[in-house]
This record gives sequence, structure tokens and C-alpha cells, in this order.
Amino acid sequence: MAKAAAAKQAKKPAAASKQAAAASSAGTAKGKGTVEHVTFHYFAGLGRADPITQMFEYHGQPYTKETETMEGWAQKKADGQGGEFGGGLPQAVFTEGGKERRLAQTGAIMRSFGIRFGYYNTSDAESVKFIDPVIDTWSDIMDAIGAIAFAPADK
Repeated sequence: MAKAAAAKQAKKPAAASKQAAAASSAGTAKGKGTVEHVTFHYFAGLGRADPITQMFEYHGQPYTKETETMEGWAQKKADGQGGEFGGGLPQAVFTEGGKERRLAQTGAIMRSFGIRFGYYNTSDAESVKFIDPVIDTWSDIMDAIGAIAFAPADK
């Protein structure tokens, strides 16, 4: 009897580790959850769009980056094509189920595609509490850099 109980206990860790491995890799297969193509808009260079580019490259999501100029973006905002609720840059545009979808802001794009790709499990508070601060800290850093880069000359 003791031998059977010991054998049963010995099997549990192996089964648990198999389950954990399956759960950790579920949904994160590269290429899984991609859409046909994403076009995202941002200024030249890196900045707020950089983590989006990195995630798309890593996961194999086909994308095109459309570079915006300051003048062109100002005109788009004046024409009501960005800057209001849900606007701003970066913006990601893709078609899903025949409907055009538009996402704006780094955090929203990262979370949306992170969920789609299986990197961001909204039902796992432990993983989310580690992911959200990274995404939000990136935005905080970009805010600080922008405040310096675009400060008036007299400041």
C-alpha cells in the first residue's frame, strides 16, 4: 500500500509539469492569432511604436509601417482622423471578418495583439501584474523623452 501511494505521488509532479508546460506554451506558437496584415502609423524612427514592431517581428505578424510627418499628422488631426478619443499615435489598422479595425495608443495595441497572440492572459492576474507595468513604464519613458525633445527652446 505504501509503495502504491509513493508511486502515485511520484507521478504527480511529472503530470503537473506536463500540464504547466502545455499551459505556458498554449497560444504562443509563432504565427498563431495573426491577421492577414496590419498597417501601423507612427513617426520616423523608434519611440512608442518600437515595442509593437518588436512583437510583430517576433511573432511573425505581417505588417507595414506608414511613416507620419508632424505636419501631416497635424492635418489629419485637424481633419478628425486622430487625436480625439481613441486617437493618437501609434495607430494600427487591420481587417478582421471583413470589418476594418483601428486601434490607437501603444498600450492598447500591445495588449490587444498580446491577447490575440497568447502572450497576455487576461484571466491570469499574476502574469498581468508583471506585463502591465512594463507596457506602462515604456509609455512613461516615452513621455519623459518627449518632454525633453519637444520642450520649447527657452526651457
